[in-house]
Amino acid sequence: MAAELSKSAPIMVNEFSELIPEDAQRILIVDDNPAIHDDFHKILCPDDDDRTLQALDAALFEEAPRHAGIRFVLDSVYQGQDAIGRVLDALANGRPYTLAFVDIRMPPGWNGIVTAAELLRTDPHLQVVLCTAYSDFSWEQITEKLGGTDRVLILKKPFSVIEVQQLASSLTTKWQLIQDGERHMSVLEERVAERTKELAQANIQLRQEIDHRSRVEKELRRAQRLEALGRLAAGIGHEINNPLNFISGAVEIIRFELDQAQVDIPEDSVLAVERALDAASIGVERIMRIVRNIKLFSRPDESPSSPLNLAEVLPLCAKMIGDGVGAAVALDMELADVPLVMGKRVELEQVFLNLLQNAAHAVVEAGVAKPKIRVSLQPEPDGYVTAEIVDNGTGIAEEVLEKVFDPFFTTKSPNRGTGLGLAICHSIVTSMDGTIELRGAEGGGTVARMRLPVVENHAEPDVDADSAASSAQRDSIARARILVVDDEPIMLEILSHALRDHEVVAVTSAREALSISQNRTFDLILCDLMMPLMSGRDFYELSARAQPGLEERIVFISGGARIREIQTFLDRVPNECLEKPFDIEVLHASIKRALDRHGPAE
Repeated sequence: MAAELSKSAPIMVNEFSELIPEDAQRILIVDDNPAIHDDFHKILCPDDDDRTLQALDAALFEEAPRHAGIRFVLDSVYQGQDAIGRVLDALANGRPYTLAFVDIRMPPGWNGIVTAAELLRTDPHLQVVLCTAYSDFSWEQITEKLGGTDRVLILKKPFSVIEVQQLASSLTTKWQLIQDGERHMSVLEERVAERTKELAQANIQLRQEIDHRSRVEKELRRAQRLEALGRLAAGIGHEINNPLNFISGAVEIIRFELDQAQVDIPEDSVLAVERALDAASIGVERIMRIVRNIKLFSRPDESPSSPLNLAEVLPLCAKMIGDGVGAAVALDMELADVPLVMGKRVELEQVFLNLLQNAAHAVVEAGVAKPKIRVSLQPEPDGYVTAEIVDNGTGIAEEVLEKVFDPFFTTKSPNRGTGLGLAICHSIVTSMDGTIELRGAEGGGTVARMRLPVVENHAEPDVDADSAASSAQRDSIARARILVVDDEPIMLEILSHALRDHEVVAVTSAREALSISQNRTFDLILCDLMMPLMSGRDFYELSARAQPGLEERIVFISGGARIREIQTFLDRVPNECLEKPFDIEVLHASIKRALDRHGPAE
């Protein structure tokens, strides 16, 4: 009988469900008795026909239907299996059911308990009311089969109108509150996720700023140490350079006098003296190199930079290192085409040689099976050229990396380094607006990375017409009258001996030199910068006022201690300045340039 009803009875579904307002609640009636469906319609939709007409009126005349209270849309099925299909369709269309009234007995298919269990599993928000006129199952049995849930209630037949209306109203309101709560929670979760993302991004930026500030502070502390050491080095260099010039000048005088000696000196004695002089020269050269290195990181070379192609500089340095280490160390070159950078070739060669030597020492001392050094050159999109030197040696400890650019810091034995190499490299590169860093390489070893800015607008320099002067013109000046000014008598004696081929007048004060130059003409004036009472700068300015043009013939001599005012003065004037200690060849070359430029005095 029930099977016949299921086939022949009409399914009571609202044919205008697409016209029902969004706030209408959908209820599914699952019962094998058509009369029960009628009862639910009479209880929950007493004016259903009127509501349908209102919905048609709204569709035709664009007016909202007039109604009061909660609206229900009822769908009917007669078996539990059909109910599952309806619930799935409703979920797929985005209009899920709020509530299902399910009969306990629905032969021949699923009973109400099985149907309720499947409905609860299919739609996790659906509310279910089990309807029964019998005591087929106790509440404990129902709970055991459906599990502990607050989504299931029991309604006893025959129905009470008020009970059905209250159940429908309360459960649909509960369903709506749950939906609103979940939507609100979803919005809150999205906001929390967005805020969390913003905070995470802010945290990343803050960490980056902290790291950047930490690096800047380290660079500032290093710069302050270098500045303080530079001032100390300049003073020490000045005190060292003068006696060094005494020694180097004395060695030159002894060599000259030994060659000119007419007396018969035993050959063994001559050889012993020459060996002693050679040893003195080597010692002077080593001290001079240390002083020059100190000057490099305390006050980098101030000569102008020029456009350079690092792809030409690097191979030459790598070849020099390769010749030194031989075939034992594999040297790989990966040099891309790069734009020109602004720098100083000699100083950059010094940087690359120092980094390559360190890499060579690292791989040799590490004793790796296949020692290797990789040299690469790449252009960067931010307007820089990057050079990297990577070795597979033992690497550098993390605590050492922070100190590698500090002057006089070294991990080598005392006889193998002064600790100035990397400090000089850092000073040279930063003076060219570049950066240099050392870090550990993957798999062991060290990466030395240097970045230099590219040349933006490169124009070929004009050829100086003066450079075309013939060697015959330069050699035409044989003997010149030279005034030498230095407060050190020993220095005057050394310079006078070095300039013995010229007519030399030597004085120990700038005041005396100023007086002599008023009465005699000189082709050239060698003048010490730092002298008591009247400095070389004072002598220059007074000479320019008293005898215009004389100041152009001055070549300055400096022991290396340059206060800011003196350095500003030298940057302003075109005169050459010789740094003590200098050898005889450097002195002669400077004098020749000055005499070629100005010619003999009238």
